[in-house]
Amino acid sequence: MRTEGDLIRLALDDVIYGTLEADWAAMDMFRKEELALEGLYQAACVAPRLGHNSRLSCPEMTIGHLAGDGEYNFLRMLKRLIDHDSTGNARVKSVFFFTHPYFEHDNRRSDAAPDILKAVLYWNSLLRTLYIVNTLLGILYAYVYSFVYLFVYPINSLIECQKKDWPSHRKFCDQERFDPALLTPTPEADDSFIGCPTTVEGFSRPLALWCQIRSLSHNDSLLQDYHFYETSGSTLSLRIFDPPGAQMVFLVARRCAMASGSPAAVHMMFTIVKHQWQHVTCNPDITLEQIRSQLEKEYRVKVTDMGVEGTGAFVPPTRKELEEQGYLEQRLSMADPAVHEDYRRLQQMVAEERVLGRM
Repeated sequence: MRTEGDLIRLALDDVIYGTLEADWAAMDMFRKEELALEGLYQAACVAPRLGHNSRLSCPEMTIGHLAGDGEYNFLRMLKRLIDHDSTGNARVKSVFFFTHPYFEHDNRRSDAAPDILKAVLYWNSLLRTLYIVNTLLGILYAYVYSFVYLFVYPINSLIECQKKDWPSHRKFCDQERFDPALLTPTPEADDSFIGCPTTVEGFSRPLALWCQIRSLSHNDSLLQDYHFYETSGSTLSLRIFDPPGAQMVFLVARRCAMASGSPAAVHMMFTIVKHQWQHVTCNPDITLEQIRSQLEKEYRVKVTDMGVEGTGAFVPPTRKELEEQGYLEQRLSMADPAVHEDYRRLQQMVAEERVLGRM
């Protein structure tokens, strides 16, 4: 499940902020075949060797299929997985099983089949899906990082595997009937961070906003207020510190925007970021067009140089939104004290410069 979630996240990042489909369409056949071969090789490295060759259960996993234009080419296989769960937060709620007529025919069974047969066929489906997902992941990695390499994955010893798998093994080792639910992993918790709100009824977060939430949930983002994505997939972090007191207003607006998509809240965020971008030397690689474009993708609003179109009044913060002050203090307390102190000195320096400017 985690591998499928990682694959969906990487694919969505490139679809939103990159040019995967256009690049693949313009790519020559030799390069497509080279990437397909790399993906097949990497999947073969991690495919189980004990009693089953999962590669034999994947008739569509060939260079011709993956690099071609048919139903089982790389992009179409990737989109089938994205359609299963397009949240893009590196989590999936259930395992997606790839299907193929040949495999389904060879593994058909009746409801009255013995449990041991049901278990074996279910295991075959898992191994087949694992091989396909790792193949697609290998192709995507080779494409994103623009290189093809060959390597060998380390294989855990039997004792190490037993220690690792024992907790999950205990829950079904005494069962006398086969039940796929016992073998289904528990979904991981959604990405969240201190101050991340739940959505209001009727608001569905766009995929780009889920990417932002995922970035803000990382431990190294405790001192960051927003991330802006580059075409390469890396992010440029932004910390609000000018004018003094603007950070609190920004966090309240961010909380409101993430919860409801409020145009007024997005407008307030854009105004604060634009002010800091114009008056303070901070992350010079971030452009105004990048700020405007990303906010449009994340909140489905139209942003001009003057701000967000159709913006009403920014509603004063509620009691719940005022809790953001407490959340901010918690974030700062968990961050590196040295970095926190540098940030406080920077705030003081900006305030002093403004006082001197008025004199």
